[in-house]
Amino acid sequence: MNKYIPLISTLLTIFGNSYIPILNRTSVGFVPYKLEVQPAWWTFSSTWSFIYTALIYLTYKITTNEISWSNNTILLYSLSCIFNVAWIYFWTKDRADISQYILLGIVLLLFLIWNNNIGFSDKVIYQNIIAVYLSWTLSASLLNLFIVNGTDNILSSKTIIYLIALIQIIWQILNKNNIARLNDSLLFPVTAIWTGLGIASNNSEKLGVLKYVPLVISIGSSITHYNNMGTPNLINLFFK
Repeated sequence: MNKYIPLISTLLTIFGNSYIPILNRTSVGFVPYKLEVQPAWWTFSSTWSFIYTALIYLTYKITTNEISWSNNTILLYSLSCIFNVAWIYFWTKDRADISQYILLGIVLLLFLIWNNNIGFSDKVIYQNIIAVYLSWTLSASLLNLFIVNGTDNILSSKTIIYLIALIQIIWQILNKNNIARLNDSLLFPVTAIWTGLGIASNNSEKLGVLKYVPLVISIGSSITHYNNMGTPNLINLFFK
């Protein structure tokens, strides 16, 4: 399969994310129903900017043959890009009832991409870019699900907090003794720190100290993750 497909798919996805909200006369930040647990607005803009910049870097490296993806991975990635654009379309059309399933599809596709390429490169930055994308969309999918299906704002927000924390704990338990999986997913809990920081600073007073739980758990998970890796030199690990 053509090595330029991932980069082209990335660029088209970025274009779609810019153009579709204009077409639908709304914005990516449009929220039909605000949950108390929703991260502060700057969390979304900064995270998506990082993800798309990193994806350009990753897919460009494929065109230069520095890294190589299998045809299966290229197909999965292309599908994730199609799902991404579809999610933006339905989200900005106020159809969160449809976008919730599309976002779950993105999460599944990203996990398959990450899982199928564990240890494929000595430079773990490439796999960690996918890990960032996976971690962020996983949290976003929880928000989308409860925006649609939740009946009580506070209860839904508390449930999301518990699930975000639980996901980070389970990730550490499942990957504790696998150095390749640990190396390739260091930024998974680090991304959750950013999500937790956004939740902690969202000006909500109804959740009390509970809104700090994702931040605290994610920091603890990141430290545990790094220690289980053997506390390597991160510059060498990511860019050697």
